[in-house]
Amino acid sequence: MVLFGWPRPPFVLGFVLGKVIETYFFISVARYGFRWLSQPTVVILMILLVVVIAYPYLQKRRRRETGQAHA
Repeated sequence: MVLFGWPRPPFVLGFVLGKVIETYFFISVARYGFRWLSQPTVVILMILLVVVIAYPYLQKRRRRETGQAHA
């Protein structure tokens, strides 16, 4: 983790909450199938999740492109 510069808190959080999330995901799929994924609240949360995950990569890419343009 140190070699790649990954932060430790998200790893610990995922390690601790992973089983709970997996259990409730299984319960949701067993009860509702995959229909619950099309609910507006779930769709908004998934879009927000994608934006939060992609933002640092897009920001780094934008910095790299503008840095090369000025060089």
